[in-house]
Amino acid sequence: MIGATSRETLRFDVTRAGLERATNHVERLLPAEDLLLQPYLAGVEKDGEFSLFYLDGQLTHGVQKLPRPGDYRSQDDFGAEDRSWEPTAAQIDVAQQALGCIEGDWLYARVDLLSGDAGEPLLIELELVEPSLFFRRAPRAAATLVRGLARRLG
Repeated sequence: MIGATSRETLRFDVTRAGLERATNHVERLLPAEDLLLQPYLAGVEKDGEFSLFYLDGQLTHGVQKLPRPGDYRSQDDFGAEDRSWEPTAAQIDVAQQALGCIEGDWLYARVDLLSGDAGEPLLIELELVEPSLFFRRAPRAAATLVRGLARRLG
């Protein structure tokens, strides 16, 4: 998986040393893979990352992933914690807009958001192939997934 668990993620600042570090990183990786450059959003350190889980077309649960203090990585591999969380109306609206771009009958999706500088929800990932659906935070959601899969299999 490309980028899974913050693989090869590099945070750098726009200084001579930071840009040199980023350039070296890009030059090492680019011959073998595609890269994505995103602006750093400080909200990840304050609020963490928000994930909305849609199973069989319905929002089943939300998870907030909180990095360790001073870190930006929201995976438990790096000491981050996660907890159940109720999405706000604004977050649901952004997720619905993203999901509206998907054609076909998808079984599940995870919509990941960060808070922008003004607190607004911003889409950072829309995943349709997801290794972790955080069922430990919403055990009944697994039944929704199974029902949707069974219906699709006939």
